[in-house]
Amino acid sequence: MKKSIFLILTLTFILSFQITTNALGFDIPQEVKVPILMYHFLAKDDKNPNPWQIRVEQFESDIIMLKNEGFEAVFMQDLINFVYRNIPLPEKPIVISFDDGASDFYSFAFPLLKEHNTKAVMAIIGSTTDKFSEDTEQNKYFKSNMNWEQIRELKNSGLIEIQSHSYDLHKGSGAAKKKGESIEAYRERFIKDADKFNERVLAELDILPTTFVFPFGSQSKESNDVLKSAEFLASFTCREIVSIVRVNDPNSLFDLGRVLRSRKMTSESMVAKINSLQS
Repeated sequence: MKKSIFLILTLTFILSFQITTNALGFDIPQEVKVPILMYHFLAKDDKNPNPWQIRVEQFESDIIMLKNEGFEAVFMQDLINFVYRNIPLPEKPIVISFDDGASDFYSFAFPLLKEHNTKAVMAIIGSTTDKFSEDTEQNKYFKSNMNWEQIRELKNSGLIEIQSHSYDLHKGSGAAKKKGESIEAYRERFIKDADKFNERVLAELDILPTTFVFPFGSQSKESNDVLKSAEFLASFTCREIVSIVRVNDPNSLFDLGRVLRSRKMTSESMVAKINSLQS
């Protein structure tokens, strides 16, 4: 499979540049708490507020506050390297994640991330990206979406890691098993969607995702086993916990919890919540 070849080459590259623990002269922690922030939409005002939208200045305040508190934003690949290759993480790693792929990320978040040299993870919806890449009249939609050209620019910047929010499961029961659906039918449907997403991302961006972000946080007990069979290495939920990733424990990369950045929060209260969940 193309993905198997890709992963082998990626891990070989990583291994060829790996610095051993002895060479570093100190012991690398064998487990690390990693807070993951969950964002969705940004806006310049509160004209059309919703629970998943914050103002642009709130997001910039978050970036500055996190840096002042010593947090360093990392990619999922950094967590994967830690778990699989014992490559050290920053002292206070954090993942800044965005869901859905709305165009306001390109307009508002991306410039701020570049200005502050901060990494973020963007989980896009494949079918929506395809639709908005074909349809130029985006102002007729409630929320416009990024197209492949914009997402390619994000990826090429080196600051944005593109991950999967499914190809077309961001509706109904999400990635969970439907009522009355057999495990076999569920597995076939889920893998078909994952393969479709991977094909489109490989064709458009020449990469493959490592992480699946459950739409609405909706999943079944079989979901992660299906993802593993589709060669995903990690998954995000919507549970508000700070997860622990462990060296040589691939399962610790699945069902990673996230903290929803509510529009009612301040940057200070967001950091306080992270610290409380880590204690």
